[in-house]
Amino acid sequence: MNIVLKNSLKNIFGKPFRTLMVVFAIFVCSVCAMLCFDLVSSIEKYVTMVFGNITSGDIFALVDDYSVKGLPDGFPEAKIVEINSNSDMLYNDIEGEYAFVSTQKLSILGVNVDDAVDMGFMDPIELGELEAYCTYKLSVDYGYKEGDTITVHDRSGEEVEIKITGVFPRDSKNTLLTGYKLLVNLDTARIISCGRRDVGVLMIDITDDTSVREACDMLEEYYPQGTVICLALTEEESANIQDTTAVFYLLFTIAFLLVIFVTASICNRIVSERMPMVGTLRSLGMSAAGTGLVLLLENVLYALLGSVPAVLFYTLIKTPVFNMIFYMTDNDGNPVPMDVDPVSWVLIAGVIAGSILVECLIPLKAILKAIKTPIRDIIFDNRDTEYKYSKAGLVAGIVLLAGAAAAFFFRKQFAGATVCLLCTVVAIAFLFPWIYKLIVTCFEKLAERSGSTTWSLSLIEAKTRKSTVSSGVLCVTAAAMSVVIFGIAMSLFDMLSGYDFSSDVIVTCSGKLKDFEFIDKLDSVTDTEVIYRETMDIRVNGNEKSIYGYFIAMPDNGFKYYNIFSELPDSLEEGSVFVDENYAVKQGIKAGDTITVIYDPEGVVPIMREYIVQDLVKFSSLSGPNGTFLMTKNEFREIFRDSVSYYLVKCDDPDKVAYTINKYTLDGYADVQTFDEYKYEVDSEVTRLTAILMTVITVGLAMTFVGMVSNQLIGFDGRKKECAVMLSTSMNRGKLSGILFKEMLVTSVTASVTGTLTGLFLCSVIGEATKNSLDLELVIDPDPVKCLIFCIVLILVFTGTVLFPLKHLKKMNLSETLKYE
Repeated sequence: MNIVLKNSLKNIFGKPFRTLMVVFAIFVCSVCAMLCFDLVSSIEKYVTMVFGNITSGDIFALVDDYSVKGLPDGFPEAKIVEINSNSDMLYNDIEGEYAFVSTQKLSILGVNVDDAVDMGFMDPIELGELEAYCTYKLSVDYGYKEGDTITVHDRSGEEVEIKITGVFPRDSKNTLLTGYKLLVNLDTARIISCGRRDVGVLMIDITDDTSVREACDMLEEYYPQGTVICLALTEEESANIQDTTAVFYLLFTIAFLLVIFVTASICNRIVSERMPMVGTLRSLGMSAAGTGLVLLLENVLYALLGSVPAVLFYTLIKTPVFNMIFYMTDNDGNPVPMDVDPVSWVLIAGVIAGSILVECLIPLKAILKAIKTPIRDIIFDNRDTEYKYSKAGLVAGIVLLAGAAAAFFFRKQFAGATVCLLCTVVAIAFLFPWIYKLIVTCFEKLAERSGSTTWSLSLIEAKTRKSTVSSGVLCVTAAAMSVVIFGIAMSLFDMLSGYDFSSDVIVTCSGKLKDFEFIDKLDSVTDTEVIYRETMDIRVNGNEKSIYGYFIAMPDNGFKYYNIFSELPDSLEEGSVFVDENYAVKQGIKAGDTITVIYDPEGVVPIMREYIVQDLVKFSSLSGPNGTFLMTKNEFREIFRDSVSYYLVKCDDPDKVAYTINKYTLDGYADVQTFDEYKYEVDSEVTRLTAILMTVITVGLAMTFVGMVSNQLIGFDGRKKECAVMLSTSMNRGKLSGILFKEMLVTSVTASVTGTLTGLFLCSVIGEATKNSLDLELVIDPDPVKCLIFCIVLILVFTGTVLFPLKHLKKMNLSETLKYE
């Protein structure tokens, strides 16, 4: 056994580049499988974790008059933690100013400590009367530490001294315990509130989980002005999670199909190279089954070399990847790390076992054929180089094509699109030899009529040789999947490459207009533009499914520095809206239609409006937020009040203006950027994404190139004697090289064009799924010219593989090759 294992390891590392390609293919598929299945199994948990970091309860409510009204009659049995809210002001000196200070709000939260700990609000702490824990940000920015005393004011204006007995950790995942806050017990809270029992926040854990939805509805009706957050997933959220998991399955399918055919070709090449070893083992008396197991051992080692490092790599990157996917911030805008579960051992074992199984099944047919080959044929290197067109493959291809056609009718769902993709690619792999034979036969007849003997011979050889037909199958599948990835990459590039803003300074706001009007009076400011933008759950035209609508106020004379739309009419009439074209097409909405929009349909008092669709508008890029509506400024303010989203500034000195806004606006904005900073951020994201996708395509094509080279060399090894006879009788090396080149050119052109057309079809299928999804903001619409250029590149790459057999032809020793003839 040691001899067999050593021999297998020697074979594996004898050709390191090819081994690297096979192992890398298995590595990529294993990582994709780990991410896909791990994410799908835990996505629901992490979606609900945002509020789960605040409380382990079922309901989180913000209400103003709970102390007076209490809970509604008939409310289900529950555990309740009440948070008493008070506030004070913190004062900050402004550098260079002597008459003014800036202020910061300090929130003081009073809780029953034991109950809050039981509800998962915080870790156990000790708090006495007139003692408090402060947040990390308050400690750092104002210098408070354990043992210090902070002076606050009660509701009558009297000073109250509180001792800091602890500081919450910097990485606290509870967003209520970030920012500028103090946490005190209920006794201290009553002192600060002067005896008033004002409760503003409730954390509720319903005893019977089946009553959670009912309890939320009761609270929303009882407190129409409050905010009630149900921590259990709604039907719409569950549907969105299903869409997201389907997307990951689709991505895994694309990655798997990109490499599986190449891996199969390389593995078959390896079996072909092991024929001398097969002959030796059989000659020494080893059984056919034993010889087959020896060959399979090599594939098992390939699977282990690829899957085990993939599993280790995934365990290292899981936490940062999940933090990136489920990104959330605290009240200060700082990222909050997640409690990511360790990788399941069941998943690890499943991926490794799956890799071994697939890697053993891929070359199984070639191995069975190898062990059945007579020993004499192995010794004299007699190889069957003629391609045999399989009727079983034809039937399988037709059946899969029928399956793809059936799935095509369900392409608007990701599951249907994934099945259609999988069936189409596998079907084209089975059917391409027959398509190739038909096309080559037609060209062969044209060549015979024109009297071109070299072309006629090349075409005959092209359709009858295993190497060319097998290479064609590799070409067509690789081309199809590469075009799919290329189409998605181009769509993502188009979506991200534009600049939404053209002003010199971009202020992302979270306050009222009056808080930012001072910007107009700053030195060097020449012009400003205010952008109103809000989001809300809505239902359109009686649709039972809610969507996340985006609403933008249309200025009287159009936008000056906000560029997300390509073209807009000059004015918008009251009572009318513009609707983005992507969403309108999905919903069958046309210009001139009257639509009904229900704002906050799950709320106690939903707002219903009717609008006339004045026109449909296009985004400046292919993709934008689904369900975007432009309305007049008066209508926007009536529904969403005077909340500013962006304050865009044109000025002569952007750095100075941005610094001044940062200096004087401490509590009313989310971010201030100069245009150069904003442009660098956008360009960096586009560059990073493009590099990743282009790397995937390059790796896929490189593996296809290696697989085709393997096929070419196998084919040339089987044709060496035939080529030697031709060279020694009637043909020079130049003409023979031309015939081999034409064979590969015909194969590459046929396969690349067929693969490109298949890839464009698959792009349209995936595009239908993304268009129908109201949560995935991506329109896949590849540019035909770019796809044509990409197809030409594929033809050049694939045709270039013929250089390797031509190199062997040039070095071939005729007498050595013909010695057995």
